[in-house]
Amino acid sequence: MSTENTGNFPSVFSVLFYILMATDKFIDIHTHNETADSHTISVVNKDMTGWGRSDKQSPDTYFSVGIHPWKVTPNWKEHIPIVENMAKHPDVLMVGECGLDKVHGECDMELQKEVFRWHILLSERLEKPLLIHCVKAFDELFRIKKETAPQQLWIVHGFRGKKEQAIQLMRNGIELSFGERFNEDALHEAYECNKLWIETDDKQIRIESVYDVISDKLNCPVGQLADRMRTKFLRVFGK
Repeated sequence: MSTENTGNFPSVFSVLFYILMATDKFIDIHTHNETADSHTISVVNKDMTGWGRSDKQSPDTYFSVGIHPWKVTPNWKEHIPIVENMAKHPDVLMVGECGLDKVHGECDMELQKEVFRWHILLSERLEKPLLIHCVKAFDELFRIKKETAPQQLWIVHGFRGKKEQAIQLMRNGIELSFGERFNEDALHEAYECNKLWIETDDKQIRIESVYDVISDKLNCPVGQLADRMRTKFLRVFGK
């Protein structure tokens, strides 16, 4: 995918609108699987290594771009021009995944916070939602959100926390994306508040299988759940 000619947002979102209104496709809000799936509208995560034209395998493939906290290094600023240039492209719907990780991150938390704050600024400047990876660092996440007062939507992906944590995140204006493993009470809270997203993440599974599991736990027909996710996707990204 070329990162040139970034001024064609209306045409991109017009295509997105017609795709969503005339299909029964499933939304996969976060995946690392770049294989095109005719039944899925997917947001493929890319890091600072970039991509080529061949990565845009389908009109239904979009991207998120950022520096994962596992890949943060002291020389992270060298990647800023690459990430910024990619993030401007209309096929990039979100900034990230980025965030904070106290368990797997190899750099210290202060550096992770610095990089995360930069992603927040980029998200605000480009007016694109922020996709967040957060492990054992939700107190820090809340403090940074209060300090920065962002206007763009924040989505914590791969959420497996309990109901109480889900409520706290949603009260702070943060939405939640669920994969194949989750806390059922938290899932119900997110669904009832309409702050639910669905993903495959790095799992080599079909998004339909995740919808099957989630719809069963919600006692909601798969088709109805898919309709709800398409409507939500269009509302957030089709403006």
